[in-house]
Amino acid sequence: MTKMMNPQNDVQDVQLVLDVKTTLPVIASNFETIKKQLTDGLKKYDLTVDENGVKAAKSMATEINALSKQIDTLRKDKVRELSAPIKDFEDKAKELVTICQQSRTNLLDQVKVFEDKQREECLKLLQSELSYQYNRFGVKAEFQTVTVEDLAILSHLNKTGLAKKAVDAVEERVLDVKRFQEKIEQRLLSLEGYCLKSGLAVAFTPEHINHFLMVDSDEEYEKKLNTLIEKELSRQEVMKKAIEEKARREMVSEPL
Repeated sequence: MTKMMNPQNDVQDVQLVLDVKTTLPVIASNFETIKKQLTDGLKKYDLTVDENGVKAAKSMATEINALSKQIDTLRKDKVRELSAPIKDFEDKAKELVTICQQSRTNLLDQVKVFEDKQREECLKLLQSELSYQYNRFGVKAEFQTVTVEDLAILSHLNKTGLAKKAVDAVEERVLDVKRFQEKIEQRLLSLEGYCLKSGLAVAFTPEHINHFLMVDSDEEYEKKLNTLIEKELSRQEVMKKAIEEKARREMVSEPL
């Protein structure tokens, strides 16, 4: 049986204070002696290079470089030797951190699985609520454009189902599309009267204005409708003049 961890006690029972005993290294060397010898020994290289001494100067520079490398190699070796216990301690401490992080990751993975399921359940409830609100307010299929995916968050769930704020959010969105539906329906109801009042012989049908019927702005809708009416009035005027001209010609051509 898997032991369930009590977060209030189990972690606290673990001894997290590392018992580390250290003895700082005491480094003794003949550094000052070597430094004096080196300084004195290099004085012979302190010279002015002329055309006769270029070759010798290059050789001296090579000798100095070899000596420098020897000292630097010794430095690296000793630092590596002195750092070995620190490196060992660091690796072991990192291992402990890794153990903790692996346990944390395991918990968080399980939390994610659980919360993903909760969000899926929340979305199902939201979609059910959306259908209910559509039916409640009589929203027609072509106006059912509400999305609720962004509302599928953990805080919108409680022990009994959807939280009130989630239900209210769905209702408000449905009311928005309901108001838009009513706006469109009102446009269609007033279309015939508006067209005839504007002087059209025959009113537009919904098919005539379908390409701008669903614009949200009333100002934009009226502007497009008036533009279409003006074009139709111009066409009517042209047809009227053509009919009158035809009638005039027929009258003139009739025998007395």
